[in-house]
Amino acid sequence: MQFEQDISPSKMRRPRMVDDELRDYFMRKPFDMTLGAYYPNDIIEKYDLTTAIKVRNFTRGRLERAGYRGYYVIVVHDKMGSTLWHPHMLLDGRNDQFNKVKRSLFTFADVTYASAGPVKDLGSCAGYMAMRACERGYNSDMWEFDFMGEHKKRRPRGSRGHGRGHSETRA
Repeated sequence: MQFEQDISPSKMRRPRMVDDELRDYFMRKPFDMTLGAYYPNDIIEKYDLTTAIKVRNFTRGRLERAGYRGYYVIVVHDKMGSTLWHPHMLLDGRNDQFNKVKRSLFTFADVTYASAGPVKDLGSCAGYMAMRACERGYNSDMWEFDFMGEHKKRRPRGSRGHGRGHSETRA
């Protein structure tokens, strides 16, 4: 296969095929909400949000504190080459999780702009997130995709509450 590459030296991009594969992967997950946040200067100074990694970790921490459970994508980028790093997120908004996250971030960031809310076209939204994720290389620290929270615990089968299924008559 041939890959199309962006030959611009200012951007270290991966082949376009990687963006498309990542977009398709995001589309298979239950994302139905998008959210972006701009942190004001006093929050940036207070929490030292001067690098992309710090902003990504801070945003993940806010998701955890909000009680978010599900898959998430956080992509952090700067605004036109400035040092104002801000995250974009794809979230699973079922069970009122979007409102919990929005309330948690509202005290720290400006989240009231037009692109926050339900995803109207998951393909274009996932494509944007994949493009931003691969902007500085596929293995960049500027994005994160993971599952937050715990999966349901599986009960042991066959024991009916009496031990772990082992026989008591062993020699």
